[in-house]
Parts: sequence; structure tokens; C-alpha cells
Amino acid sequence: MIFTKIFLLYFQRFFNMAREDSLIAWLAGIHTLFAGLILWFIYLKVKSRSWAFLATFFSYLGIDDGSKLHERIGSGVKYLINKQTPLQDEAGMEFMGQSYTWHYILTPIFASIGFYILFFMLKELKNRKLRLMIFSALACYGIAVGLDFIEGLPEAYNQLGAVIGLSGKFVNH
Repeated sequence: MIFTKIFLLYFQRFFNMAREDSLIAWLAGIHTLFAGLILWFIYLKVKSRSWAFLATFFSYLGIDDGSKLHERIGSGVKYLINKQTPLQDEAGMEFMGQSYTWHYILTPIFASIGFYILFFMLKELKNRKLRLMIFSALACYGIAVGLDFIEGLPEAYNQLGAVIGLSGKFVNH
């Protein structure tokens, strides 16, 4: 009976899309890595530095999804600023706010790259539907980063649950 409960708990965690060690997160990382690979093929065809930049960025995102590089960057910066051990919990960060440290370092960079992608693709793509798809994809990515920021705030899910009428148990992951 205990084995069954442990197996079901692990099985549930394996498919929980909010966890970074889930099957879904792994597939998302592979998907992003393949998007970077396709962008490298486009670069080889057109020889434009803009396409090389996009290929590099998406390759980085794919690698980052699997390696949690952004969390490691955030922990390293937090350690340098606070002179605390890098193994300390991210939620204990005090120097810039209460959410994950990586947001304060990488979000401005990612936002700038997002605007670059938007303007570059608006210039490159002539079809209105494709332009709308690029805008929608970047908006979804921005919302995902915003939700991740909220996740790092203490008691954020309890507050969000109160706003939408659910207990934190149903909102939290």
C-alpha cells in the first residue's frame, strides 16, 4: 500500500506541468532546442546576423530549460550581493524583493530580446496571421514569466486564491 502511494505521488509529480523536473518541462525544453536548430538552418540559408541571434537565443532557452541555468545565475548573483551561501532558498532573498533573484537580472534582458524579436519578425513576416502568432507567442511567454515571478512571492498563491475564490491548496502547486 505504501509503495502504491509513493508511486502515485511520483507519477503525479512527473506529469505536473508546474514542476521543472516533469515530463512536460523536458518536452518544452526539447521543443525550444529544436526551434533553435530550425533557426540555425534558416541562418545558414539567409546568412543574416539577426537570424543567428535568434538561433543563439532559442538554443540558449532550450539548454536553460533543461539545466536551470537562470536559477543558477540568480543564486550566484544573490550570493555575491548578500554574501550568503548559494544553497539558501530563493524565497529568502532580501536585496531586491521577495521573488526569485533571476527575475531581477534576466527579465530586463529577456524583455529587450522579446521586443527585438517582435520588431524583427514584424519586418520579416508579411502575413498578418503570422505576425499575430508571433505577438501571441511573445505575450504568452511574458505571462509565463510574470506567473513565475508571482510564484516566487511568499503567500502569493494564497492571495491569488482569495481573489478568485479558491483556497491556496487548489491554486498552489
